[in-house]
Amino acid sequence: MHLYLNRIIPSITNLGPGKRIGLWLQGCSLRCRGCMSPELFDKDERYRRDLESIFQEMIHLSPGHDGVTVSGGEPMEQSLALGVLMEKIRRHTRLD
Repeated sequence: MHLYLNRIIPSITNLGPGKRIGLWLQGCSLRCRGCMSPELFDKDERYRRDLESIFQEMIHLSPGHDGVTVSGGEPMEQSLALGVLMEKIRRHTRLD
């Protein structure tokens, strides 16, 4: 299983409570006019990441963080894989 992931940014404090790890997913078919992140519209293979490698990076980053914030693109266009990742994070970390 995989996700199209643009970036992971640790230590964000303005997108939820506490110190968070931000996941910016790549891909959005909505393409809203005036979108603040049009660079995240296209799903390009260079952004395709194995779910296990993302999970391992999240485990590595988790100490000192309170939670995860998911943004994009449109995260719900990858809801199945995202759900699997979030369930693994919930089971194996204290991140909200």
